[in-house]
Amino acid sequence: MDNVPKAEASAAPAHRVDFEKAAIPTLFNVDVCVVGGGSAGTAAAVTVAQKGAKVVLVERGISLGGLATQGCVYPCMPTFIDGSDTPYIKDLNRRMENQGIYPSESNQPA
Repeated sequence: MDNVPKAEASAAPAHRVDFEKAAIPTLFNVDVCVVGGGSAGTAAAVTVAQKGAKVVLVERGISLGGLATQGCVYPCMPTFIDGSDTPYIKDLNRRMENQGIYPSESNQPA
């Protein structure tokens, strides 16, 4: 592995964009911009909004949730490890259970 070429940092950036003279319109006046409305982006936007920040969530697709909604991949399965779920996941699971959707058989009513 000693003869593998190493990447070298460039002294100057290969491409630089100068925005000083550009007239870029401001679309939203917010504290936080979350880019990507998948599971992580949605969780980030909701959590920051609950803390009082003004948030805009930008998603390129047609729906929020990423693979959770478009691919039926359920990302909020219980870990069964005490204290491992975030407040966002606990709240999401509670809301889903209120709608009759249970993340595991152990949570379903008898």
